[in-house]
Amino acid sequence: MSEPSTSRASRRKSKEDEHALELAETGCWGNEKGEVDDDGSAELSRLPTARSRFGRRRSDGDVSSPILPPSFAESQFQTIVRRQAPHHSGLKRSAIPTRFPNVENDWEFAGWGSSMYLDLNPQDLLDAQRRLDEHRATLGRWRASAGVANDVLGSVFYALPAVAGVAGVFSPLSLFIAGLFLFLWRPLLVELGSAIRLNGGNYTYILNVSNKTLALVAAAATLLDGLITCSVSSATAASYLHHEVVLPFPELVISIIILFAFCGLALLGIRESTGVAFTIVSFHALTMLALLIASWVHWGRIGNAVLDANWRDSLPGSASGIVHAIFNGVCLGLLGLTGFECIPNYIEEIRPEAYAPALRILATASILLNAPVMLAAWAVLPRDALLLESNILSNLAEIVQGRALRIIVACDAMVVLDRVLPNWFLRTMPFTGSPYFAILSVFVLSIIMSAVTGFSLSTLSSAFAFAFLSIMLLFAVSAFLLKFNRNRLLRKSRASLTLVVLALALMIAVLAGNIALSPTSLGYFAAYFAVIALVLITVQNQMALARTFLWLYDMTPLHSWRATSSWGGVLVSWIMRLKRESVICYVRTDEVAQIVNAILYVKRNEGSCGNIKIVHCYDDVNRIPSELEANIKILDEAFPAIQIDLVFVQAPFSPIVVEAVSEKLGIPKGLSFMSAPGHDHLRSVGEYKGLRVISL
Repeated sequence: MSEPSTSRASRRKSKEDEHALELAETGCWGNEKGEVDDDGSAELSRLPTARSRFGRRRSDGDVSSPILPPSFAESQFQTIVRRQAPHHSGLKRSAIPTRFPNVENDWEFAGWGSSMYLDLNPQDLLDAQRRLDEHRATLGRWRASAGVANDVLGSVFYALPAVAGVAGVFSPLSLFIAGLFLFLWRPLLVELGSAIRLNGGNYTYILNVSNKTLALVAAAATLLDGLITCSVSSATAASYLHHEVVLPFPELVISIIILFAFCGLALLGIRESTGVAFTIVSFHALTMLALLIASWVHWGRIGNAVLDANWRDSLPGSASGIVHAIFNGVCLGLLGLTGFECIPNYIEEIRPEAYAPALRILATASILLNAPVMLAAWAVLPRDALLLESNILSNLAEIVQGRALRIIVACDAMVVLDRVLPNWFLRTMPFTGSPYFAILSVFVLSIIMSAVTGFSLSTLSSAFAFAFLSIMLLFAVSAFLLKFNRNRLLRKSRASLTLVVLALALMIAVLAGNIALSPTSLGYFAAYFAVIALVLITVQNQMALARTFLWLYDMTPLHSWRATSSWGGVLVSWIMRLKRESVICYVRTDEVAQIVNAILYVKRNEGSCGNIKIVHCYDDVNRIPSELEANIKILDEAFPAIQIDLVFVQAPFSPIVVEAVSEKLGIPKGLSFMSAPGHDHLRSVGEYKGLRVISL
């Protein structure tokens, strides 16, 4: 009985596939001598197996049968030969036309990527563990809150005059409502801090839940908040000092002297520690407690006569006027909460269990201080003293307790308003450990900012309100994007989406109220913000800037003039320096879509990058994704401007391994990326100390 044709065909196909595999193993895929032609190809007619253009003939001599399609091994022949051919130029040149026809464009292409195994010995892992241990959180709830309590509680000095001017006798109520806002924001900050426990505040949060451009916008708002803090603090301290000491120069000179004095202290390396901050805030709290007790005792002695007079003089004529006054007071009353936005900037130094209690301490302290002091001031001071004087607290101290308490309050204002140099500007340098350039920049910019506003404390305070509100709005935006883009991130606390949307809506309403109150201050804020954001975005996009300059050089006669003929080489050298930047992308699978998304993220957000190292950590070599290396080679060819290397690391993916790989490859963790860990990953993003999350 004859064998079925399907069985015979199947057996012949199997034999021919084995023959093709044998040819590949013995190096006979080329010509008859097993060689590949110079152009990287081989003539099909020379192959040991007779084939036609469309396929291969049957080997049983049955010429009447149709030609069978090539086997898989045979169909891969040309691809294998092309991949094994040497790359003579070393660059991944592309046939795509260049936009620089008059300039040598080798700089547009990167070299070919490679695959490698990175060995991590026990000493590498021990060193990595030691580096991670150097940054252990040590601050408890009280010391953590003391770090910004001077900001939160010290803001009473400049918030009270601003709120009294718009809310009148309803300013205590406005300050109380404003204080409740912190309890609304606290769950949002706790969730953000639990999911992304990294220093940097909004910049770090948005960098991990969105793109870098939006993160730079957040950074600009943070920088502006610090600069305006310098100006407002020095102006307020100068106002209190001006009313206590007779000096032969105006108040604005005192403000400059205060800025200069603290600039000099910073240049000498004298910086505020949490211990010093706790001492200062304790002094401030005791001073405010003494003032509050003395004021309420004095109020009990004199009765409600002053309060009744102030009530009659300040009461709006209608219910809508009352609501409007209270709302305006809330808008400016948030000035009394400034400093609360700073605590996420050093969250890594705070023990995880102490972060939420520290936020609660700050929110409670602001409510217990601002509204009661404001109420006591309206019960003791006449209306004109509240509306026309900026040193409300020292006037209140003198009336309720005499000159001694007034001097103490004035000294307290000078000490607690020492925030003229934000901590995030301070980076070490030899000798004094002080960053002279950053310090002098803050000093000069603060003076310019004050001078532009005519050293007006009210205008600076209004601009300060916009800076603070923009940061609080960005916290709500970060929380929303965290839920939308990175909801898989491990965290112990979650705020409801309703609460996040409510926070967004309220902050937009309060911003609108401040715009209506002081459109001029909005103009100052917008101008400062635009300049800072433009500088940051320009620095980030140096590659686009360099390419633009080179294109202008290439499109104009500059490239042909003898005097400017070298400019092209200078611009190309600039571009090549920028392209030396390398990044790391950790991948778990061989999914092309996931890897492509990572590469596109790098192209959009790290435009200067010229080398991407795809790192795969594995426990068992047999579990390495089968198509990973092949897919990386394809992608390396698909992106000619970026060299894409594949690095295998035989170790489980963990913070220690990430630290060791970063050190071994010489690439900072700030330029190391991963997709959001799945629910089976029991480590938070913060444990990796800087590794950036770039996808869902």
